[in-house]
Amino acid sequence: MMTTMMRQPSVLSKWRERLWNSRNFSTNNSKLKLNQFGEEELNLISDRLKSLPRRAYSQEGYPKRAAVLVPLTIIQEKPYIMFNLRSSLLSTHKGEVSFPGGKKDEGDKDIIACALRETEEELGINSRDIRVLGKFHDYISLGGIAVTAVIAFLPPSLLPSINPNPKEIDSVFYASLDELVDPSHFEFRPTPKRGILPFFNVKNHPQIWGLTGYILHNLLHEIFKLDIPPIPKGTVEVPPPAKL
Repeated sequence: MMTTMMRQPSVLSKWRERLWNSRNFSTNNSKLKLNQFGEEELNLISDRLKSLPRRAYSQEGYPKRAAVLVPLTIIQEKPYIMFNLRSSLLSTHKGEVSFPGGKKDEGDKDIIACALRETEEELGINSRDIRVLGKFHDYISLGGIAVTAVIAFLPPSLLPSINPNPKEIDSVFYASLDELVDPSHFEFRPTPKRGILPFFNVKNHPQIWGLTGYILHNLLHEIFKLDIPPIPKGTVEVPPPAKL
C-alpha cells in the first residue's frame, strides 16, 4: 500500500503565512504570490514599520545620536540578513559583529541619511541603490548614544560590488532567516551590564550578540513575527546616559 508523506512547512513558509494573514487584502489581491523578500513582502515589512509604536528617545535626553542599517537581501532565492565583522584594528568593539552604521554627522540631513552614508563608507556601495523600508526602534548603547535601527533592502545585484573598508570592516557575512531562528543556533545568556540578552550562533559564522543581537531579535520577533522566544525579563533596555 502506498502512503503519501506530507511535507512539513518550513520556518520561511510560516513567516510568509503570518505576513499574509496580518494584512487585509482585497479580494482582487488574495491570489497574489509572495516571494521571500519580493515586492509584496517588502511592502508588508514597510507597512509594519510605519504602524509600529516606535521606541524613541528625545534629543534632549540623549544628544549623541547614531544609526545602523539592517540590510535584508536575497541569496539563491532565499531571504538573508547581512552582517559586518568589525576590524580588529578598531579601538572599540574590535572583532565583533555589527550592522553598518555610525555616529550622526552635522551634514547628515536626518538619521536615515546617517545610516546610508555610513553604509556607503563601510561597504563601498552607492547608497542610492539601497531601498530603505523604514525606521525601527531606538536603542541606547552602553556609551549612552541613542542608536536608530534603519531597515533596508540590498538588491542581490548589488552584493558583488560590496568592497568593505579595511580600516573599519574585516569582512561581511550573511545568515538566512531559517538559520537565525533555528533553536540550535539561538539562546539567551546573562551579561554583566545588560542583563539577559539573545545570542545567535549560526554555524560557520561569528557569534551575533550585544546591541546587534538585540536589534536582530526584536526585528525577527516584532516585524517578521517569526517563532522566536521573547527576551526574558531582566534585560536592561536603557542604561544611564553617559557623562557628556
